[in-house]
Amino acid sequence: MTIRISPAEKVDISQIAALEQACFSLPHTKEQLLSELENDVYDLLVAKDGESVLGYAGLSHVLDEGYISNVAVAEHARRKGIADALLEALDALSEKYGLAFISLEVRESNEPAVRLYEKNGYRKTGLIPNYYTLPKESALVMTKTYHRERNLS
Repeated sequence: MTIRISPAEKVDISQIAALEQACFSLPHTKEQLLSELENDVYDLLVAKDGESVLGYAGLSHVLDEGYISNVAVAEHARRKGIADALLEALDALSEKYGLAFISLEVRESNEPAVRLYEKNGYRKTGLIPNYYTLPKESALVMTKTYHRERNLS
């Protein structure tokens, strides 16, 4: 398996939507994903093996703040470094945009995801009670801070 991380294209949207359906209780629609693809402050990355989308990640950015919308990897492709590669690509985008931090929400019970984010430099910075529905659950807020030289002149 040779994984390539790249910006998503319209041709990838059906496969990303299928991953959304498989991974999340309230998945984004194809229309929402297409809207994100066309938004200047949103980056949608895919991890592909050939033409197959095995994972994806979304990042919105405003000023020097970044927010991860979703990170998902197909069940059969997990534990192969794909999520790590996607997070590394988001780090590169944070450098490109000069972000001070990237933040995300994750289900409190999703221990594999929490461990993944911690391994990649994210720290627990908050708790949002009853953030998720289907099932109802609190979200951990996790943040990765970047220490960049800032030119204030």
